[in-house]
Amino acid sequence: ASPLVISNLANGTTYRVRIRMVISSGFSDESDVKSATPRTTPSAPAAPTGTADNSSVNLTWSAPADDGGSPISGYNVQKSTDGTTYTDQAGCTNLGVDFSCTATGLTPGTAYTFKVAAINAAGTGTYSAASSPVTPLAASCATGGTCVIGDTGPGGGIVFYVGDFTLTSTGARMKYLEGAPSTWSGGSDPSSAWSGSTSASVSTATGIGTGAQNSQLMLNTNPTGAAKLATDYRGNGLSDWYLPSKDELLQLSKRRGKFPAGSFTAGGYWTSSQDSASRAWITTITTQAQITRPKGNPQFVRPIRAFAPVG
Repeated sequence: ASPLVISNLANGTTYRVRIRMVISSGFSDESDVKSATPRTTPSAPAAPTGTADNSSVNLTWSAPADDGGSPISGYNVQKSTDGTTYTDQAGCTNLGVDFSCTATGLTPGTAYTFKVAAINAAGTGTYSAASSPVTPLAASCATGGTCVIGDTGPGGGIVFYVGDFTLTSTGARMKYLEGAPSTWSGGSDPSSAWSGSTSASVSTATGIGTGAQNSQLMLNTNPTGAAKLATDYRGNGLSDWYLPSKDELLQLSKRRGKFPAGSFTAGGYWTSSQDSASRAWITTITTQAQITRPKGNPQFVRPIRAFAPVG
């Protein structure tokens, strides 16, 4: 009777089958040859290994010992917080033939276990044993978390100001200012004239959040000088460093104790705020004194940057 099930075949091996009927005179003619390859879902991989990261876990695993007779086309990962109920894990479902993924959207401080299953043409195989529990980390200041004064920021500098302010160069609301580390230029702070143009008036401002726009205005007038040094800095690959305004550098001066000892030279540092067509403001960071100097007078330079948009 049809259908006929042929058992005990090897998955992944192609078999050729033809049929003859038993009739009164013996056997009928043979049917056409048909080919088929038995298959089943893959076996379970070994339990995945997880490494905690910021609100995420980096997972790795290896292929199962048996692909079920059909090439593995991908993997699926599930998570659990109680070791009993597992659900598909964001960032780790319907994967291709990869042996790693990053489980995202996790809650810092909560322990998770993970299972992985291989997929082939027959479907999703058996899930692995559970991983060891892994607890995601909370994001640090440097990786997008909350910052306090003295923290290391995303650019590798020191956070010296926390507040809600507008970055006038973009109109974006920002929350933090970080100052470049003392090694930002490869040694001690370099010195420079305020600008290559020592008598052109630049419409700069003095407030918190104005330094980036000041720096661009300085460069628009002359592409050399202190603003050029500051904006060329690429701490941690970031390109939004600038020469601080008068008020921004005063804040850095007030928080100089949050920087490592010896981070600042006992001399004047340029701000991006001019006083007149020929003079601009400097700050002596070690004393918080602020006075003006001729724009052609070399002073030290220390870049800063704003980050963490508010809202």
